Amino acid sequence: MIVCNADIFFNKQCLDKQITPNYANFRIPTTSPAATKAQSKAQTIRLKEEIRFLYKKKDIINKGNTIIMVPCTNFITFYILVCIEL
Repeated sequence: MIVCNADIFFNKQCLDKQITPNYANFRIPTTSPAATKAQSKAQTIRLKEEIRFLYKKKDIINKGNTIIMVPCTNFITFYILVCIEL
């Protein structure tokens, strides 16, 4: 999850500073103004989609952690209560 958070932060910083990472570069053969604008728009959309994907991934990881942690927490709480009563 830490890697996911770091990736989200990196992508958001790239959007804010208008920097395009290597994985979001697109090669368009023509250099007309329309092609240049389309290329920059495609790169921005690619970054936004990557951020959206990473948030979904983070949400899935959090739900998985919750499913695992609730029974563990209940067991630990029960164990502590048993130890206190002894």
